[in-house]
Amino acid sequence: MTLLPLLVQRGLALFLCTLACRSVTLHYGGGSNRATRGWRLRRYWKTIGWQWSAVSILLLTTPLAELVYLRGHSPRSVSLHALSFILTANIVVLLYGPIALAWLSPRIRRGVLAPFAPIRALLPVTLPERGLWLLLSLTTGICEELMFRAFAINYLTSRAFGLNLLLSALVACLVFGVGHAYQGMRGLVRTTAFGAALTGLFLVTGSIMLPIVVHTLVNLRVAFLPTGRMPTRPINTTAHAVPQLQLTDA
Repeated sequence: MTLLPLLVQRGLALFLCTLACRSVTLHYGGGSNRATRGWRLRRYWKTIGWQWSAVSILLLTTPLAELVYLRGHSPRSVSLHALSFILTANIVVLLYGPIALAWLSPRIRRGVLAPFAPIRALLPVTLPERGLWLLLSLTTGICEELMFRAFAINYLTSRAFGLNLLLSALVACLVFGVGHAYQGMRGLVRTTAFGAALTGLFLVTGSIMLPIVVHTLVNLRVAFLPTGRMPTRPINTTAHAVPQLQLTDA
């Protein structure tokens, strides 16, 4: 490997670890961000900007095939088309079905919105915010999978570290989960488990494409939440500070 790609990859690995640590310190150290008019839109644009910038720099020095496919690993004998259809159908029914009902039933609405309470300041409310969240979901689905799944696992199994595939996947999941520490402990655990599921898809299929689709669909549902009907209690911006460069898996 030439010097430039090596430096870029090491720089990105350090950046992802730093971002994860920053998420922890901001959550437990407090902050002063407030969800004022335009605040969410600025946060969305910042997240879109830094994620595409990081991936663009990575792609300048790393062949796309090395990110799309798992290096040196033969996928198991499964039908990717069948798996894609089953997962997509389950996601639509299990995630989007309750959201549709939440607009009609206050009881269901409370249950659907409860897990989002720690990050309610980030949730889109207005039509422009919901529209931009669609782009944000596509961004995080593509960029986070390329960085935290494809790049991280391939990098950790390379000569730079020489970790085995299982340990590399575990480390990548932990960094991904810790990067969402601003969502609180429950959010961190949920995100780590979600990352583990996406990693499993990556290992089974040998391609990052299905994890990208699933990740995008999961994040996309937030745009359709009845957030305008959430309880109006004050937002605790000290206990649940949102980092400037946040990851927005909700």
